[in-house]
Amino acid sequence: MIAATEISDAELVLSARAGDASAFRVLCDRYRPELRALGRRWFGDGWLAEEAAQEALLQAWRSLDELRDPALFGPWLFRIARRWCHHRALARATEWLPTDQIEALTAPAADPAVMVAARFEVEALLAGLPASQREVVELCLIAGLSVPEAAERLAVEPCVVKGRLQRARQTLRREGMKHERDR
Repeated sequence: MIAATEISDAELVLSARAGDASAFRVLCDRYRPELRALGRRWFGDGWLAEEAAQEALLQAWRSLDELRDPALFGPWLFRIARRWCHHRALARATEWLPTDQIEALTAPAADPAVMVAARFEVEALLAGLPASQREVVELCLIAGLSVPEAAERLAVEPCVVKGRLQRARQTLRREGMKHERDR
């Protein structure tokens, strides 16, 4: 019997496409630890890291027939995972925005003019924050760094980052609601 580690990604992809679910399970077992690590780098949270891995694998399973070169399964899977992490981080960063602005920022086929307008609105709201709060929003919510990573980058304690982030969220929610009323 050949060990699963000796079977190439391309062979496993072709078997999975032919209906062999166990071949895709081998791919899942092979890549899940690295996908979790990617999710942890983005979110610093074990639950979100696991969600990133699951979502990437689920999307890969659903789109397996779209993969042009089965030998490139790994890079393709990580593009899927990074795209999911980016959209999830953007959703977290913009949770205080009205739904139509969030959709304008995340919709892949959105009208470029609408996306630009939504980004300007987000930037305008962020510009209204004190610099220290804007920094943590950009690092934690937009760039996806964990609180400890942001604290290290800013050379402050994690509790300082958490406090600034909490105050920034309160301000952004308040400003977002005011902005919505003014529309």
